[in-house]
Amino acid sequence: MLAYARPGDTVHISEMFRLVRGNQHILDVLDVLHRDRLALRIHDGAFSAMHLTARHPRTDELLSTVKFMVQTLAAAGELQRELTYDGLRAAEAKGNKGGRRPAVTAAKTDGVRTAYLEKAQCLDRVFMCPNGIGASSSSPVLADGCLVYEYSACKCSWSVRTGVLLNRPFRPPASGDEMTLKVLLANAPNPTDNRNASNYACYPHIGIIQLATATREALGDRVEIRVVDGGISNTETVQRAVRAFAPDVVGVSALTPTYSEALKVAETAKTCGAKVVLGDDHAIFFPEMILRNRPQIDYVIANDGGEIPFVELIRALIDNTSMSEVSSLAYRHEGQVHLNPAPKYALSLRNTIPDLSFIEDVIDVYADNYRTQFGHLHGHQVRPVTVNNARGCENGYKRCTYCSIADLTVNTGDPRGFWKTIDQYNREHGINLFFEVYDSFTASPRYVDALIDATPPHLKRRIDDGELQVMVYARALGLTKRNNVDKLRRLGVTRANIGLDAADPEMLEAQRKNKTTGETNLEAIRMLNKAGISVHASYIAGAPGERPETLDRTIAGIRQMLSEVELSSVEFSRFIPLPNSPAWDLLVDYERPNFFKSTAEIDDYLAALGITVTREGREEMFARFGDQDLLDIDELGAFWADNFTHISEKYALERIGEVDEMVSAHNVRTGNNVG
Repeated sequence: MLAYARPGDTVHISEMFRLVRGNQHILDVLDVLHRDRLALRIHDGAFSAMHLTARHPRTDELLSTVKFMVQTLAAAGELQRELTYDGLRAAEAKGNKGGRRPAVTAAKTDGVRTAYLEKAQCLDRVFMCPNGIGASSSSPVLADGCLVYEYSACKCSWSVRTGVLLNRPFRPPASGDEMTLKVLLANAPNPTDNRNASNYACYPHIGIIQLATATREALGDRVEIRVVDGGISNTETVQRAVRAFAPDVVGVSALTPTYSEALKVAETAKTCGAKVVLGDDHAIFFPEMILRNRPQIDYVIANDGGEIPFVELIRALIDNTSMSEVSSLAYRHEGQVHLNPAPKYALSLRNTIPDLSFIEDVIDVYADNYRTQFGHLHGHQVRPVTVNNARGCENGYKRCTYCSIADLTVNTGDPRGFWKTIDQYNREHGINLFFEVYDSFTASPRYVDALIDATPPHLKRRIDDGELQVMVYARALGLTKRNNVDKLRRLGVTRANIGLDAADPEMLEAQRKNKTTGETNLEAIRMLNKAGISVHASYIAGAPGERPETLDRTIAGIRQMLSEVELSSVEFSRFIPLPNSPAWDLLVDYERPNFFKSTAEIDDYLAALGITVTREGREEMFARFGDQDLLDIDELGAFWADNFTHISEKYALERIGEVDEMVSAHNVRTGNNVG
């Protein structure tokens, strides 16, 4: 319902707890209403007399009185629901069915639905009332899909029960048979020799499955959807799938390293007559540039939460309506590139569980790949999958120098949804290893506590017995606080992936690690070892200002780690500057930085590292990389080493090779992007 509403609309609900559950959920919804400029009217209950959207004129925060009343009344609502559930269970025990009796008969509901679909007596929309069916083209209209509104033909008026009061007319479906759109969703393969890459091949790309599920749930039989994960195949395989399926729309998910392969898939799709939609991080970085440079791309979704915009786009294509109403969409119109506003979507309002039946035929491929690489870490057979019920990082306000994640704002979903996903995947698909790809699991202590409190008893027993396991990303500094390691253990975490990055204090500072030290890293891993949680550690060679002696200290730190703690795997990679990162400010966005405060701050940062870039050098950098949507990763790496470090790329790669040999000698798995 909230996804359908537009700025200026009014959300009508009978009483607050028809829309939300609990204190935090109420606050999340109020933030969404404020962000999307929606009014709220509550018709009944304790909240009906309150102006819940009132905010402080200077800080734009909810008034403290509103927060206090929300917390108080939410607690009362929880008690009310508990009493209601007790009453329902008592009624059920006596053979009675609890709940409110329908205000409208099933026959009348069917009549309204039939009239609407056949457009009988309908101009803009059919409404329901106890006396019959009516409609008015001059009246404001209501959200699509709701059959609980009343319209009185005899009184020529209507009243709202629950829903969204829109300030625009609803467009009915086109006459005749509804078309079915064939949609293929693909994850662009890794371009490195076009082989399987271990960072993709062990876990499904849950994002495209989420898109497929949300689209099917919203549009039903109006779409036929197929999902192809390039992470476990290659570009030619994806291209063959496109030709065989002959889709009307091809959606491709692309990161900066995989964008070149995404363009190849897009070219194939265009030759088959399909519309091509690009999404994911790289699309978010360069939406307008991509449309100017790449005729094979028709649309770009520039939002980290792409489900709602994608559904809106597919609906617009089916109904042949304007693209100007599709949120977060970049598109061409009359020779111009347009970019629609991109709202932020709260994960707490999303309840769609990605349907793994879209990839049922290849789930075992991921399991086999994982067992080949990491089966020795488990005492039983595992079937892994990724889940994404939360996003963001506690270091988001000052992100790491290399970090190019589109949005690091902490955005957590419903804790009950996390456990519902685990329960469903285990029962229906035998999944028993869940990789929560939350950018940093320690970013929201309140969310972690809520997950513990929401753990269903039957799943808790299986976690304690080792039958269900969880993997997470975490920051070392966060792990040493708030008893977080013990909390991870209670949640069934058996493996943590930590970006240690360096053991040299100068390089940790250069990578903006926010007070993290080599001692902090070592302490965190000792705590994880003690809790029985294995550790995947990652390091980077070639950070800004890297020198031979700083690299020596990092390698010495890795050697110390191997001798004092247990690591399941070690990844040592070269530094690659990517768009939407502080490193990109240094390389390209010097004049208009996104993560440094000013060019002066950049100059001071580089000067402290002994790096000087001339005006001519700046001009060369921008000419080579500044107006390009297709970037050569190898060229970027070499150019970075030559201009922003005191070592060569060749030297960095040689030292990485030394570390790989040292790690392997300790029977620890190594390589780029493992896990």
